[in-house]
Amino acid sequence: MAEKQSLLQRLWANQHGRQYQLSAISSGASTLVFLLSGYQLLFINGNPNYSDWQDMTGLAIGLLVISGIFMMVSIPTFFVFKGYIATLNEIMAIEGRPELKRRLSEAEQAAKELGAGHLEKWNQFAHEKKLYRK
Repeated sequence: MAEKQSLLQRLWANQHGRQYQLSAISSGASTLVFLLSGYQLLFINGNPNYSDWQDMTGLAIGLLVISGIFMMVSIPTFFVFKGYIATLNEIMAIEGRPELKRRLSEAEQAAKELGAGHLEKWNQFAHEKKLYRK
């Protein structure tokens, strides 16, 4: 029986091939908002030179919490995809055919998870090295 997926899970699955870019953008943007909100709370809040910014304290706290939650979700995902790319590049740099054959399933899994151009690039590399029996 198929598992019932939530709306977010279906949306994420529909973005296959673009998940690495989405996780990179969301982790970078949430980190930037987190740092800017922290800067406002630590250095601007309470400073008499920036009296116009005192009304932004509530917004800074809210953005700090929201961006922190986004960071906890997006940064690990980004590093998982970054690991897949590193694995694929490492395997494609191997010269020895026995080692390539041994790590074939690992590379296929990484390419499938990354999708899009990475899978095509891996298939082209594997056929050039004659790793498949066709």
